[in-house]
Amino acid sequence: MWALRNFQRHCLKQMSFLHRRNFLVRDVSLHTQSSNYIMSIQLRITYPPSISLLDCVTGSRLMSTGGRSMRSKVEKRMQREAGKTLREMRRAKKLRKKLMTEDERLIYNLRRAKKKVALLLQKLKKYELPELPAPRHDPELLTSEQLQAYKKIGFRNRNYVPVGVRGVFGGVVQNMHLHWKFHETVQVCCDNFPKEKIREMATMLARLSGGIVVNIHNVKTIIMFRGRNYRQPKNLIPINTLTKRKALFKARFEQALESQKLNIKKIEQQLRRKG
Repeated sequence: MWALRNFQRHCLKQMSFLHRRNFLVRDVSLHTQSSNYIMSIQLRITYPPSISLLDCVTGSRLMSTGGRSMRSKVEKRMQREAGKTLREMRRAKKLRKKLMTEDERLIYNLRRAKKKVALLLQKLKKYELPELPAPRHDPELLTSEQLQAYKKIGFRNRNYVPVGVRGVFGGVVQNMHLHWKFHETVQVCCDNFPKEKIREMATMLARLSGGIVVNIHNVKTIIMFRGRNYRQPKNLIPINTLTKRKALFKARFEQALESQKLNIKKIEQQLRRKG
């Protein structure tokens, strides 16, 4: 009997607890439903039906385009149209070239080469150095016997500085001074340069470094003497010189300019032959 009564009491307690819980849940759900309904009515009154609840919260109006804005669609369409126009222009150019006669093609190539020359000259202006007062260069007067002796020393030492595609820039002068720290002479190797260019380079090196040109051997190597009263300067790289990077770009543009000038000459000769 006692066990039965305890079981009844336990069941009654569980039933009362579940009843209270269901009542609370129902109350909360009713409250939330009513609040949502009131909010929706207020939004309908204050905002037009085209604006959603998310737009009200974020402050941005999204168009109903499946997650993508109208602006992105317009931009994509414009890009496609621009691509089509570019393709059409390229095709038109190709067709014009195919339909051109030989004279018309030569004139077209001549105009194109002249345009390229103008662009290259404009680019080379960026690498022009500002005009600074020339450094004081007073070379020592050496006799023919002394020059011959220093020439022999220069060939015997075998220490050299290479001058590549970049030509004469700050790094070449710096290397010369580093060699002159231990040797009286240095060989400056200038391969793949014409005779006139090498002579200009020799005068430039003498002016920038303060050395003396002893000899130009086989139009390739310049033997430079540092001088009897030589003192290494504080700044090994002169101020009025290009950097390694700028010298490379300048050399490329100069090379392209020379090739375009040769191309213009060839085209003009062909046009003269045809009359």
